[in-house]
Amino acid sequence: MCLSAEQRLDNPTLLIIGYGNTLRRDDGVGVEAARWAGEHLARPGVRIFESHQLVPEMAEDIACADRVVFIDASVAGLGVGKGRAPGEVVHEVIKPADESDPSLGHHITPQVLLAMASAIFGGCPEAELFTVVGSDFDHGSGLSEPVARGLSRLQELLRAHTLTERSCP
Repeated sequence: MCLSAEQRLDNPTLLIIGYGNTLRRDDGVGVEAARWAGEHLARPGVRIFESHQLVPEMAEDIACADRVVFIDASVAGLGVGKGRAPGEVVHEVIKPADESDPSLGHHITPQVLLAMASAIFGGCPEAELFTVVGSDFDHGSGLSEPVARGLSRLQELLRAHTLTERSCP
């Protein structure tokens, strides 16, 4: 159950969700970032989830937050990773997916979860996505060298991000 608007003004909440497959090398950077955040950024008003993938059950927690930060990996050369080097950290302010988005029923993205949070629970927080561009998604554990460097940069950004009340520049 969410806090009332008055309670949320007194106790703003930040939800950090790191996700990915730690058994597919660089794909696990979101989970690694969430684990780091749990050790270094945990305090009242900050909630941290790590998950193999985004699931509909996260929508209620998202609806109850004031701000949500999603952390994931991207394949170099595709999507947000197109034209970017492995290890580069990309930051985007994101909005809920449009109802006409065909992914609403098949593949859950942060934007789809925001749409679910709004439609089902009536809450839609400010949301951002930090993506680390990866290069090695083979089976195995551990991050490639460029992504490990990117994780260090991401940690700096997350530390600065949690100290502000609004989105990163």
